[in-house]
Amino acid sequence: MKISKASGDYEVIDSGVLFAYSPETSIKFHLSEGIFQTDILIEFEKDETGKQVINRKIANNVIYLKCMNFNDGGTGTSIPLEIFRHQGRKYYFSFWAYLDGDYVGKQKTRKIEYTFYCGKVGERSE
Repeated sequence: MKISKASGDYEVIDSGVLFAYSPETSIKFHLSEGIFQTDILIEFEKDETGKQVINRKIANNVIYLKCMNFNDGGTGTSIPLEIFRHQGRKYYFSFWAYLDGDYVGKQKTRKIEYTFYCGKVGERSE
């Protein structure tokens, strides 16, 4: 049986939950389609401002998402981020991150819920 998923007019090409090896560990997704390849690297940091923001940078075929001051109870993208265009289609990424586990003397675990979308039906990039 083949199952396909969509959200509105957007095809869901992958979704899931993963646990980082440790709360400070970055998360990496490797995407490939034929000869096209790119990575998404998500890093979590805190600074003195306390302002929650996702800084996006692209270099050497890697999309860097630096997540600043994410709330332990859950923070992420309120709308999917357009991450790239390939063969006339737009691709999007959405995620929500938590630090789970609040046991005395135990290390918390970083949990990421994520979804990758493919362009809206009939949508074409310029």
